[in-house]
Amino acid sequence: MDFSFRAQISGPVDRVLVMLRDRLTDLVPFLDTVDAIEEVGREVSGPQITITNAWQGNARGVPAFARPFVSRGMTAWRDVAIWDTEQRTVAWTFEPNKFKNLYTCGGLNYIRPVGDETTELEINGSLVIHPEHLPLPGPLARKFAPRITQWVIGKIQPNLLLVPQAIQKFFEAEHAEA
Repeated sequence: MDFSFRAQISGPVDRVLVMLRDRLTDLVPFLDTVDAIEEVGREVSGPQITITNAWQGNARGVPAFARPFVSRGMTAWRDVAIWDTEQRTVAWTFEPNKFKNLYTCGGLNYIRPVGDETTELEINGSLVIHPEHLPLPGPLARKFAPRITQWVIGKIQPNLLLVPQAIQKFFEAEHAEA
């Protein structure tokens, strides 16, 4: 299932791009559902930069009734981001640490200027649940896979929107200190 949404950030496009690409770890204090982000790999090839980040989430983004069943490992994932600095795009994939084959999630984001001091972040992605890897009998897994996909996308969108909100909060905190 595909998803797409846009967010505006008060800040120049190149500054937003640098935050997303090179200073993502600085956003952790502004992300309630994330305990840590660690850059674990970076390869540069001309204008293309491939970055792998290890994320450690927490149960704050999980419905209260499910929290007792969610382990720390279930809230950890990696993202692989392939940045095209000249085009201001990033192709990305998420790789869960647990249940590695349960889903495939990835997309292409655009970072665009909207005037001199505003940036639009367009997030586009696709999520596919692989029913054969659900911990349910085959027919039941196939039946519930579309519902699970819709539920997960309903959770992904607010969580992905936390990143541009965190950038905005970071900029505001920086401005308040100046």
